[in-house]
Amino acid sequence: MQRRRERKGSRHPRQVDSFAEIIPGDPRCAGALFKRAAVLHRLGRNEEAVDGLTAALALQPDHVAALQTRGAALFALERHDAALADYD
Repeated sequence: MQRRRERKGSRHPRQVDSFAEIIPGDPRCAGALFKRAAVLHRLGRNEEAVDGLTAALALQPDHVAALQTRGAALFALERHDAALADYD
C-alpha cells in the first residue's frame, strides 16, 4: 500500500508541468487552470492553487469544483472567512 501511495504521489509534479505546458497555448482554458490548481492543492502548494483557481473562476464563475477546491485551499491557509465565502 505504501508503494502505491508513493507512486501515485510522485506523478503530481509531472501533472503540474503538463498543465503548465497546456495553459500558455490556451490561457482562457478554465478547465486546464482548474486541473493544474487542483494538483497544486494536493501537493500542499495552496497559495499557488488559490491563484490558479481564482484565474479559472474569472473565466468561468460558476465552476463549482473550482469554488470548492479554492475553499479547501483557503481553509488550509487558515483564511477561514474567505473559504466560507467560497462555500456559500
